[in-house]
Amino acid sequence: MTPDEYCQKEAAASGSSFYYAFLFLPPDRRRAITAVYAYCREVDDVVDEVSDASVAQAKLGWWRGEVERAVPWRADASVTKALQPFLQLPFGITRERLGAVLDGMEMDLRQNRYLDFPALQRYAHLVAGVVGEMSASIFGYRQPATLEYAARLGLHCS
Repeated sequence: MTPDEYCQKEAAASGSSFYYAFLFLPPDRRRAITAVYAYCREVDDVVDEVSDASVAQAKLGWWRGEVERAVPWRADASVTKALQPFLQLPFGITRERLGAVLDGMEMDLRQNRYLDFPALQRYAHLVAGVVGEMSASIFGYRQPATLEYAARLGLHCS
């Protein structure tokens, strides 16, 4: 199974309606958004499904290494291999954004309640707003305000 096929299988198996919307995109954009979706699912599953916090932290650390290895083309995971070609194209998928999602997952691992709105905003931005920014870039936004809207939408959707 190729890395792209793996990501497609993961997206389809999620039961989300997003997968079907992805099918209408041009091939490169479809591959990019499917890889981002699979990445987000994989790292979110670490937090949601691993009951030992130290094991989950170690797994997120492994994913952080995967993101770093993706740029010199030394990644191991199918998801990261599927992301690699899009780290060099203008789709807004960067190591910084992928790392920001991991930062949000680590926040999720450490706490599940936020005592003030700024902390909640930061969490929502990392786990949803950044994903919205990458998605808008993949979809080919044209207006700069679109990225601002995508970031704000993350606060309302997380």
